[in-house]
Amino acid sequence: MFSVAICDDEEKILDWIVANVKDRYKDKICFTVFESCEKLLNSIVYDEALYDGIIMDIRYRDGDGIEAVKKIYEVNGDVCIVYISGYVGEAERIFDTKPSYFLKKPITAGRLNKAIDRMVEEMERKIRHKVTLKLDSKNELSLSVDEIIYIESRAHSLVIHTLNDEYLIREKLDNIENRLGNAFLRTHKSYLINMKFIKERAASEFVLTTGEEIPISKSKYKEAKEKYADYLGSRLWG
Repeated sequence: MFSVAICDDEEKILDWIVANVKDRYKDKICFTVFESCEKLLNSIVYDEALYDGIIMDIRYRDGDGIEAVKKIYEVNGDVCIVYISGYVGEAERIFDTKPSYFLKKPITAGRLNKAIDRMVEEMERKIRHKVTLKLDSKNELSLSVDEIIYIESRAHSLVIHTLNDEYLIREKLDNIENRLGNAFLRTHKSYLINMKFIKERAASEFVLTTGEEIPISKSKYKEAKEKYADYLGSRLWG
């Protein structure tokens, strides 16, 4: 059973969402509602509530949903986000937080179900999609692929940069690239990055949400550009 928070400061919208989803997803999701992003943040930061997904309004009288999500990611970087807003212009602001879906108000039942179906698919994929890495002759590490920000080749080792730590393993970058799937992009002979953490593409590098800049080699430039464009196109609108 997944745990999903619904956060909107309009009581009618909260009631309408719950009424439309409670029966359809009763065997898969337990929903918790919040009327402000401050209350949601408090439940996560202070009460240590852990949600698999969040349906988040963007504009509040007392806060900003996108900024709240950025704070939530500091505690739980694996949570799936669906944004809702009456302002299409907000879509440009949400890319930094890599949501599963954007719902424009007024919301229809069909589009709401489609958004939650996509969220469920992503949550299920996170459970399935783990990779086991050999740290040394005795120890192994199991990581969710979505925790990995990028992998860097140094000499004969790899540095795995994750949301919470860095790990050094003895492995070839080519080998691990084949195991990680299409969400990862080879930009250079020494770098493999998780596209969900790309903030923007500059002339010769990708800027990550962490602020780090990962170089794009000339030989990889065209392929990297096209693959990232395809990734963005497949992510958001439905």
